[in-house]
Amino acid sequence: MVHEMKNYSTKRTSEKGEDSISEDTTPTRFARVKQYVVAIDFGTTYSGYAYQHISDHEKFPASGSTEMWKVSNGMSEKAPTSLLLTKDGTFEAFGYEAEKRYFELIENCDEEGWRFFQQFKMRIFQEKDLNRQFKIKDDQGRSMPAVSVFGLSIEFLKQRAFENIRASDPGMMEENIFYVITVPAIWCENSRQFMLDAIQMAGIDGDQAILAKEPEVAALYCKEKQLEVHHTNKRMSRQDNVFSFENGSKFVVLDLGGGTADVAVQQVIDGGKMKILRCASGGPWGGSKPNEEFMSMIRESTGKNSNEELLRENREGYYDLLQAWETKKRISTGEEISAIILNVPPGIISQGKDEDVVTSRGIVHVLSSRGKLKLDSITLKSLFDETVRHIVAHLKQMEQERAFEDINVMFMVGGFSSSIFIKEAVRNAFPDMTIIVPKNPSLAVLFGAVAYGFQPYAIDARISSSHYGIEENGRFIQLIHKGQEIPVGVIVSSYKTKLVSGLDGFHIKIFASDEDIPQKKIEQCRSIGEIFIKMYRAHGKIEKEIEIAIYFDHTEMKSSSPMYGPTEIFKDVV
Repeated sequence: MVHEMKNYSTKRTSEKGEDSISEDTTPTRFARVKQYVVAIDFGTTYSGYAYQHISDHEKFPASGSTEMWKVSNGMSEKAPTSLLLTKDGTFEAFGYEAEKRYFELIENCDEEGWRFFQQFKMRIFQEKDLNRQFKIKDDQGRSMPAVSVFGLSIEFLKQRAFENIRASDPGMMEENIFYVITVPAIWCENSRQFMLDAIQMAGIDGDQAILAKEPEVAALYCKEKQLEVHHTNKRMSRQDNVFSFENGSKFVVLDLGGGTADVAVQQVIDGGKMKILRCASGGPWGGSKPNEEFMSMIRESTGKNSNEELLRENREGYYDLLQAWETKKRISTGEEISAIILNVPPGIISQGKDEDVVTSRGIVHVLSSRGKLKLDSITLKSLFDETVRHIVAHLKQMEQERAFEDINVMFMVGGFSSSIFIKEAVRNAFPDMTIIVPKNPSLAVLFGAVAYGFQPYAIDARISSSHYGIEENGRFIQLIHKGQEIPVGVIVSSYKTKLVSGLDGFHIKIFASDEDIPQKKIEQCRSIGEIFIKMYRAHGKIEKEIEIAIYFDHTEMKSSSPMYGPTEIFKDVV
């Protein structure tokens, strides 16, 4: 049974008329709003941050200040997710500066021993047995704890944000800043817990930060931007790509980042809040997939067996080629699709006559005499085909579900949603649905995360992705059902246990089962955390029965008891 809470707590009465869960036992971290919110969008390919003062948020609720990073052909609001460490493992640079310095080291043949990491976020999604000891390899094949790589990167972005805030608000202290770090909605508990460990390593206190699911916060951005358009021109209709976010209306958010494609189905409820109608789903179908297809085509057309072989032939040229492709790929996201020409550094293609090389992905025009490759529009499109097929097939499968009923609007956000190949495929697959790509879709998650930091209760309820429970005599005792609606700040389950005099405290392990019908034996379930209840004062010499309440502080499961107050279980479950 779900019990209403007062001030994000609850009070309910037992059959005997006694209060079993008292008030003020489930406080949240959002009781006091911070003066600033800093959002960090830590992406597979690109990362960035945005910040906003609370007074500005009231006037511009889906906005924020970002850093403009210097690039060769202008400025960018995000920087590559690239990290450079010195030979002794200390921080040297992040983003464009990291790439620039490392490539200079390569050019001068001085790169040996330096630690360069690039586009490493997807390793977390791919690793099943993720923990703090998990290691990833740098550009030269040496391992380092992944949590340190993530932590140093987040620390850099956090520090840059703080420096920019202090530049305009010199007296601001860091304890008056709240941090929101975005993650894919399809990440499992272990991946999200890993990010929280990295955040802690970055020097951000746990009470000053929260993870935000990317499509959820992107919906907040879409809502504010669409309402701005709607209020500016009330004569515009839904056919004019305006969605009014009326109470009861449902919509889909397709978030296409560099690594993953996330799909969320949401509904507007009373007060303009939103609730999640189904567990987020998706897969590794982001903008990095066409990159993999491109490099596979390059290997075919040049006779190389692996990316490592290309690296050995010309490390600097390899990265130059990747940068050139990334730039050209983004240019091809306009409404006109044409051939693209790439400069290919020496060592990647052999010198000789020009020729047309037939690959499994299309024809590559190798212009050896000029050191260039030419891809026509058909070949270019083929590099996106597999990714497009996965995305459309997943959406079509979801369309058959009950949660999709009465939905005729889909928002496409994330940098990859700008691709004309993706937009055309989705529009052709769903001709009766209005497809809306908001202005600056690559910033939708970032600015939406800023809004979420100020409006954490804008997402009112989520759906449990698994069964959760405890162990009793070797059996799984279910407390929360898979698919159960989880209101934020409301007790969703409780159970009784006994305290024994003389103990300093005790642990209760929490388990999860992912199957539709939960496992009965505890060894078939996943251990994902525990409750620790500390005994602050003596309670006599006999066993005393107390009741533990389970509630959700946004995406995090918590517990509380009337005697001992709040006790954290583990992070980010729903």
